[in-house]
Amino acid sequence: QPPPDIKDIEQPKRGFGKGGFVVLTAIKNM
Repeated sequence: QPPPDIKDIEQPKRGFGKGGFVVLTAIKNM
């Protein structure tokens, strides 16, 4: 499961808009 999380963290770098959503998902996973 960790690999997907890293991929999600790398995605925000490309799209700042999606970054916020990914951050919320990361916090939810924690």
